[in-house]
Amino acid sequence: MSLFYLLILAYTNLSLYIMEYFILKHAIDTYETGSVDRQIIWTNPKKIEPNPLFIINKARDGEFPPDFLFPFDYLELNKGAKLSDLMSSQFYNGFIVSAKLKKLLEESNVKDYKFYDIILYNKEAEIKGYYYFHSASCLRNYIDYSKSTFFIGEMLGKKIRDLKIKIETYDDLIKIHKDLPMGHELLYPDKFYLSSRFPFSIDLFRLGAFNYDFFISKRLKEMIESNHVTGVSIKPVEDFIKTSSLA
Repeated sequence: MSLFYLLILAYTNLSLYIMEYFILKHAIDTYETGSVDRQIIWTNPKKIEPNPLFIINKARDGEFPPDFLFPFDYLELNKGAKLSDLMSSQFYNGFIVSAKLKKLLEESNVKDYKFYDIILYNKEAEIKGYYYFHSASCLRNYIDYSKSTFFIGEMLGKKIRDLKIKIETYDDLIKIHKDLPMGHELLYPDKFYLSSRFPFSIDLFRLGAFNYDFFISKRLKEMIESNHVTGVSIKPVEDFIKTSSLA
């Protein structure tokens, strides 16, 4: 077998692990979204206690809250907000999405999610064609913790010091987190290395392990762009997620 062929074969096998990922967020204060921090608000008009919003946002990784907790009988377009395909809200485990974006997500390789019907108002007028996308994605078992790096930071993420303790598992991070002074220091990931078992064909996911970003594949990014999906902010993360095979 020629050296040239061996190099091509090695490059082909290696390219299976070279995945370019991006962080997907809702855009804020843009021409598409309007000059607001949140486009969609929920004011608990029925005065439900305990407030379902707090319970939903505290849903554990990999879990779906019970359907009856979702306060989607009255969501309101915020004053000064515009309609877009992806809309910011008070919900941290998912997004308010248009029917167009819902279709794109359904056509993609996305796991552990659920769409919920919502009732959305602009003052007294009901707006049709929007849904709540809730993600229960948690892929922290596919992180190579021995190669990944973490740091201790302030509440807003400013680094205080590097974490120099040897990390082997997620449980190691939990133990360190419990020993931090509550309200003053938090644990943050600096760089993730993914194990070779990672499902590289997935198009949207969250890793967990003290990171709450939504990551998307290059394929889904291109679908979003080619379909002119509005209200999105997409940033590359090549230096944040790496594969152990490239370490």
